[in-house]
Amino acid sequence: MIYEFNQFVLDTENFKLTHNNEEVSVEPQVLNLIILLIENRDRVISRDYILENIWKDKVVSDTSINNHIKSARKALSDDGIKQHTIKTLHSRGYQFIADTENTQEKINNPIKNKNPYLLISLLSMVVILLFLYIRYDNQNKLKLAVQRIINYQEISYLTFVAQAKRRNELVEMIESRVGKTREMQFEKYFSYYFDSLNEEEMFVFGQIRGMTEVGLYQNNLKVFNELNKHPQILTQIPNSKELQLHLEFWLNKYNSVFKQRKDMCLLYVGVEDGVPYPKDINKNLKDWLKQN
Repeated sequence: MIYEFNQFVLDTENFKLTHNNEEVSVEPQVLNLIILLIENRDRVISRDYILENIWKDKVVSDTSINNHIKSARKALSDDGIKQHTIKTLHSRGYQFIADTENTQEKINNPIKNKNPYLLISLLSMVVILLFLYIRYDNQNKLKLAVQRIINYQEISYLTFVAQAKRRNELVEMIESRVGKTREMQFEKYFSYYFDSLNEEEMFVFGQIRGMTEVGLYQNNLKVFNELNKHPQILTQIPNSKELQLHLEFWLNKYNSVFKQRKDMCLLYVGVEDGVPYPKDINKNLKDWLKQN
C-alpha cells in the first residue's frame, strides 16, 4: 500500500519512506511503528497495542517505546511539541493525525475525492456529448430515410412510365380490333373489354397488372412506411403530408378494390378522389437532402 502525506510517501510493500522523492533513512522497527500508526490512523492505539504488534513477545522498556516514537517523529519532521503528524494522548496512547491519501484507493477509485465541481462539469460534458450524438444519429437516420424515399419514388416513376407505354399499346390494340376510339377512363375501359380480350391483348394486360402489383404497390408501401416511421419528414419537407395521404388512399384502394377484381390492371388515384399526387414532392425531397 502507498500512503501520501506532508510531502512524504510511505510504500508499505517496498518498505520505503521518501520525502520530496528522496528516500528517508529509517530503522526497520521505527518504520514498522510508522506503518502501524498510519494503518490505524482512524483510532488511538495504546502502548500495549504497539508492544504486541511491533515487539511481539519481547520485553521492552517504556524508554525504548518513547525513543521509537521520538525517532518516528523525527523521520516525519515532527516532534513532541508540534505533534502535527503523531499526536500523544496522555494515558491513552498515540494517533497518526496527518491528512493522508491512499494512492492505491485513488487508482482503484479515480473519481473518489475529486473536486465536485469538476465532476459536475465532466458529467455535464458527457450529457451534452450524448445529446449531440443522439441528435446527430437521429438526423442521420432521417437523411437515410429521405434518401430511401427518393429511391423508391424513382423506381415507382420508372414503373409508371413503362406501364403507361404498355397501357397505350393495349388501347391501340383494342381500338384497332373493335374499330372504336376510347372514350372511357383507362380503368373502366380495360374492365369493360376484359372478357373479350384476345390472347395477345391478355398478355399485355397481364404485364400492366404485374407492374401495379410489384413495381407500384411494393414501392408505394415502402414510401408510406418510411413516412409513418419518420414523422419529422412530414413537418420538415413541403408536400410530404400530401404524399402520405395520396399513398394511404392508393394502398386502401389497392387492397379493397384492385386485389378483388381480376378485370383491373391499372390503379389510379388523383384529383377526382380528392388526394392528387403532389407534383413537387420529389424536388422538395432532393432539396431538403442537399440542405441537410
